[in-house]
Amino acid sequence: MTLGGLAIAIGVVVDNGIITVENVVCRLQLNRNAAAPNPAIEVVFDAVQEILNTVVYATTILILIFLPIFMLQDLAGQIFNPLGVSYVTSLAASLVVAVTMVPALCYLLLDRKRCGIAASCCTRWEVARSCRIRRRSTRTHNRRTSANSMFASILPRTPICRRTLC
Repeated sequence: MTLGGLAIAIGVVVDNGIITVENVVCRLQLNRNAAAPNPAIEVVFDAVQEILNTVVYATTILILIFLPIFMLQDLAGQIFNPLGVSYVTSLAASLVVAVTMVPALCYLLLDRKRCGIAASCCTRWEVARSCRIRRRSTRTHNRRTSANSMFASILPRTPICRRTLC
């Protein structure tokens, strides 16, 4: 039943992190477009403070929903008690991670500049590969139909990046 509790909780566990990341990304984008942008650490902290009460209350309500399982007696209590323990423990751990680890990772991973551009959604490999291919294709500009130049023109416009890279 412990695995059953984890299977039930898997969708809810990632929910706290998703809410946190979504708000941090939104605030970082607004800050990047502002006339006088604030430091990224302040923006991340403010974004987490903005949604902290909501995430805590939602998680608390979900934990309270499972408390009656702990009141079950006899065989039903023996069967469902591990399910409730694993569910409540995973939700509490999800809340702790969403409030501590996720903002730190957002600060480290989302607000970086690589190759002279803001590549928050792209991996280093994509940026480096695209920059190398663009340099190579500009040197040999008479081979515009080669696979490398096609790759260089398609990659920066993929939905992953959503902006021109180099």
